Amino acid sequence: EKPRNPTPECDDMDATGAFIPELNNLDETPGQIKYLTIVGLNKNTNTCPNNEKWDDVICSSSVKLEGAENWEYTTSNYDGILHTVMVSPSKASQVYDKIVQFIKN
Repeated sequence: EKPRNPTPECDDMDATGAFIPELNNLDETPGQIKYLTIVGLNKNTNTCPNNEKWDDVICSSSVKLEGAENWEYTTSNYDGILHTVMVSPSKASQVYDKIVQFIKN
């Protein structure tokens, strides 16, 4: 496996980036807003810490946010990069259903 090409957006979402650590430094998830994180767990990779799972773009530990509902989507039946597949309701209906359920609640 080769690592993804670096991009500023993805680097911010990394556990050592700017965005997630800043959110995790807060005493609690701010305000009355509910937060949902979704990580696709495809396969283990040596490009992630401790050979953890990733969604072909982001390591699973980079997604979790304290104070949020952290949801894991696992599948071995997909075509393409799981990170990209997850935004397509026809390819990852469980992800779509989870988001709709989260918004309704």
